[in-house]
Amino acid sequence: MRKFFKNHFKSDSGAWLKFTAVVVLGAGLGYLYYRFWGCNGTCPLTENANITVALGTLFGANLSIDFILKKKKKSSE
Repeated sequence: MRKFFKNHFKSDSGAWLKFTAVVVLGAGLGYLYYRFWGCNGTCPLTENANITVALGTLFGANLSIDFILKKKKKSSE
């Protein structure tokens, strides 16, 4: 994972900012999901705010890395 970040974030100066923004957005959306649509004691993943925010953060990181890889692929073609 360290090699991935070193190779893909080195050439793009704003990549860290974009990555961080998407991860924070994912965490925020995870919290909003917990607050407005989360279950009350019946769903193990959405009844706890910490779990829902962590899942949102992971989803945001996954999307961000996917966008970075697609951008790299297009620029190398």
